[in-house]
Amino acid sequence: MKISRTTDYALIRDLNAATVIVEMQPETYDDSDWWVVRDCKNEAVAYAGLYTAIKDQGWLVRAGVLRHARGGGLQKRLIRVREARARKLGIPVLFTYTADWNKASMASLAQCGFVPYSTSEHYIYWSKKL
Repeated sequence: MKISRTTDYALIRDLNAATVIVEMQPETYDDSDWWVVRDCKNEAVAYAGLYTAIKDQGWLVRAGVLRHARGGGLQKRLIRVREARARKLGIPVLFTYTADWNKASMASLAQCGFVPYSTSEHYIYWSKKL
């Protein structure tokens, strides 16, 4: 599997539609870096974004792995790639959130050192100091 940065927003939209329940709004692309994971056949199987427009913080935004590519640690690899980018940009803390039913994403975040700091009706909010 190969992870690379992309500006192919049509591909990101397609991967989002195939992996996430909620449609992505166009403004999600602004001020975000995006990565795509391609398999050995060069087919896109996962994606993730990092929003950096807020001073001194980054947000892990949208990430998804196609069903047939799950279970191989791609989420954790995408978290680490985005952490590395945030460090390079001098961002001291990352934030994100997960749906309260998304146990796989919660496990990946916890294994990468994120800690929950708040909850709302259907979401758990996470942070990590870099």
